[in-house]
Amino acid sequence: MIASDELRSGDIERCFHGLQALQNEAFSQIASIAITDEDYEGSIESRRTKISRRVQQTLNNYRDLLDILKAELTSSGRYDFYKEDYLAYQQKLRHLRVRLRESQLLSSAREREKIHQARIDKYAPKPKSPDHPEAREQLFAGRSTTKSKETVDDQIFAHNKSITAALQSTRQMMASSIVQTGLNIDSLDQQTKDIAQLSFKLSDLTATLGKSKNIVRFIEQQDKQDKKRIYMSIGFLLLCSAWVLWRRIFRLPVRLLLWTMLKVFRVFSWFLPNMNFDYSASKMASKMAVSSSVAETILSTTSDTLSSISSVSSLSSALESAVSVVSDIVIDIDTNSAASTWEDVVSTALQYAKDEL
Repeated sequence: MIASDELRSGDIERCFHGLQALQNEAFSQIASIAITDEDYEGSIESRRTKISRRVQQTLNNYRDLLDILKAELTSSGRYDFYKEDYLAYQQKLRHLRVRLRESQLLSSAREREKIHQARIDKYAPKPKSPDHPEAREQLFAGRSTTKSKETVDDQIFAHNKSITAALQSTRQMMASSIVQTGLNIDSLDQQTKDIAQLSFKLSDLTATLGKSKNIVRFIEQQDKQDKKRIYMSIGFLLLCSAWVLWRRIFRLPVRLLLWTMLKVFRVFSWFLPNMNFDYSASKMASKMAVSSSVAETILSTTSDTLSSISSVSSLSSALESAVSVVSDIVIDIDTNSAASTWEDVVSTALQYAKDEL
C-alpha cells in the first residue's frame, strides 16, 4: 500500500512537471506569434496560422494532462491536498487562451499595417525635392509630346493584380477570424462545462433547501403540539385545583349562604304559593287524623293496663287524671300542632304520660 502511494505521488509530481513544461512551451509559442520575422519566406498570415495550430495542440495536451491529473488526485484521495495547485494550473490554461487570442489580434494588426504601408510605398512614392531650375525644365519640357497610352493587357493585368491583393487580404482576415472563432468555441465549451457544474451544484442546493424547509415545518408542527399539550395540562391542573377548593372549602359556606338567602327572601313562596298552601292543608289534615288514632290507641292501651291493677286505688285515680290529660293533649295537638309530625305527637304524649304517672 505504501509503495502504491509512493508510485501515485510520483505520477502526480510528473503530471505537475509536464504541465509546467507545456505552459512554458505555450508561452514561448504565443510570444513568437506577435514577432515579425523578416527572414520568413511565406506570408505573415501563414506563419501566424502555423504557430497558432502548434499552440492549440499544446493547449489541448495541457488540458488532457489536467484531466489525467484530476483523475489521479481523485483516485488517490489527495484532491483536497493538491486542490489549490490544480485550480492554479486550470486558471493558467484560461490565461494561455486569452494570451493566444491577444497575440493573434496583435499579429493581424501588424500584418494590416505592413500591407497598408506596402501599398502606400507602391502607389504613392515620395517625390524627390529637385532644384528650382530643374523643376522648371521638367515642367515645360516636352509640352508638345503626347503621353503614351497603356495597352489593354496592361490595364487588365493591373486590375487583376489589385483584385488579387484584395482577395489575399480578405483571405488573411477570414483565416484570422476562423482562428478567433475556434478560440471562442473553446471558450464557450469551457463556459458550458462550468455552467453545467454550477447547475448541478444549484440542484443539490435546491434539494438541501427543500429538506431544510420540511424539517423546519416539522419542528414548527411539533412546537405547536407541545404548546397545546402544555396549555391543556395547565387547564386540567387549574380545574382539579378549583374542584378540590370547592369540595374542601367553598362548598358548605356557599350552600349555607344560598339557603339563608332563600329562606330570608322566601323565594319558594314566590313561585309556588297556592301549591304550598294546599300541600300544607292536606298535610295538616293527615297529621290530625294520625294523631287522633295514636291518641285513641294510647288511651285504650293505658286503660287495659290499669284495669289489671284495680287493687291500687291511687293508680286508678292516676289513670283517670292521665286519661283526662291525654285527652287534653290530643285536643291541643289536633287544634294547634299543624306543622308537627306524628312522631312528635307520640313523643309528646308519652312524655305527658310519664309525668302524670
